[in-house]
Amino acid sequence: MQKPWVVYCKSALEYRSSLVSYLARYSHRIALSNNRFQVWNNNKISLQYRDYRSGKQSLLTLTPQELVRRFLLHVLPRGLRRS
Repeated sequence: MQKPWVVYCKSALEYRSSLVSYLARYSHRIALSNNRFQVWNNNKISLQYRDYRSGKQSLLTLTPQELVRRFLLHVLPRGLRRS
């Protein structure tokens, strides 16, 4: 890699189980699948998600710009790969 990559990481011993659960949801599958989209038009996109604290399905409505912004948070920087 051309640039040094430094990760700031706090101790996770106190919340280890929730950290492992969070990482497991995003490490082996795509963040969004087609069946999660409920409503799609020019002004809003509604998608279904599971609230892992309550265990219930919920609906989240976003603008297209916000959906793309949130999705891009999960894209790895150039040169990094998921294994």
